[in-house]
Amino acid sequence: MAKRSLGLILPVFVALGGACGGDGGFAPRLFIALEVSPAHAVLSTVAPGNTFQLTTRAYDQAGAPMSGAGAVTYTSSAPAIAGVSRSGVVTAAAPGTAKITTALTLGGITRTASTTVLVHAGDLWELTGVYDLSALITSFDPGRGEDLTGYRYTAVLTLRQEWDFPWFGGAYADFQLVGSGGESYAVADAGVVTGSIDPRGRVLIELLGDGNHIGLTLIVDTLASGTIDGTFGCCGHIGGTFTAARRP
Repeated sequence: MAKRSLGLILPVFVALGGACGGDGGFAPRLFIALEVSPAHAVLSTVAPGNTFQLTTRAYDQAGAPMSGAGAVTYTSSAPAIAGVSRSGVVTAAAPGTAKITTALTLGGITRTASTTVLVHAGDLWELTGVYDLSALITSFDPGRGEDLTGYRYTAVLTLRQEWDFPWFGGAYADFQLVGSGGESYAVADAGVVTGSIDPRGRVLIELLGDGNHIGLTLIVDTLASGTIDGTFGCCGHIGGTFTAARRP
């Protein structure tokens, strides 16, 4: 009876051996690739938008997910901007860009993957509303025409939430240049406002021109309740400081 059972089992092992590697054994699964999610992240310096959890997944040579415990380490290229805990929790601290590198060791093989983290100051949701903008010109290239130092740009900004990153945009109206004596010159009746974040993590608010008139790029330094402050530039030869006060 035992001899008959061996006769049934033996062909199974022979078939399996023939289907595997030429040495008659099973081909080992090798750790080939590491995937970290998310690969890109945007955080603010204000909770709760200042943290997120990294997740990892390992793949073998066939592209199949691998399970099992492995040694994972996380390091940040700029801990003062975005640090990372031993468990993979990333926390933003200051505006800027940091790269989080994840290393996983399985079966004696180590693979790495990275996450780029962009941190901006403040909470972008605080930007929504209608603002009165006043931008004082403090630097002007006199070679470009009449010196406008001491003049101000004024406009009414309407900032709203958007579905796409960086989640805000809007419009402007009554864009004017006001002289030191109070005289005003119309720049544009209305236009579009776009939001962006530069590689240093700074929030930019851009008043786009219509092709015939100039626009402004506002660089936000602080986001306080009801007030936006910072610096601005225009056309490569005009610069200054601005403040925008939210209307009630």
